[in-house]
Amino acid sequence: ADEKLRAVTCKECAHTALDVVRREEHRHMQELQVQLRKRRGDLRRACAAYLHEERLCVEAAAECLGTLPPAVVKNSISALEGEEDVVLVASMAMQDAWRSAGAVLRRASVLVP
Repeated sequence: ADEKLRAVTCKECAHTALDVVRREEHRHMQELQVQLRKRRGDLRRACAAYLHEERLCVEAAAECLGTLPPAVVKNSISALEGEEDVVLVASMAMQDAWRSAGAVLRRASVLVP
């Protein structure tokens, strides 16, 4: 009889401990969800700001290319040797901005569904 009482007491104690752990887990999950929503919002805003800056870079490079006379563009394309070549520098800036923006979007898409 004494063993049975100890077994029942032990079982009740285990159930109580399990209930405490489940309540704590639930509370922590709620806190985690709040933090996750906040961080996702922060990430969305940061990505939007970054992509806006990269878009400005692409637009500036495109504008630079668009204001050049066709002869300059043709000569630059046929002789891509000069480090100061305006077309080359502008196209490289566009490619870098495009690649960077794509990399950011790929990484953020996993975190922000």
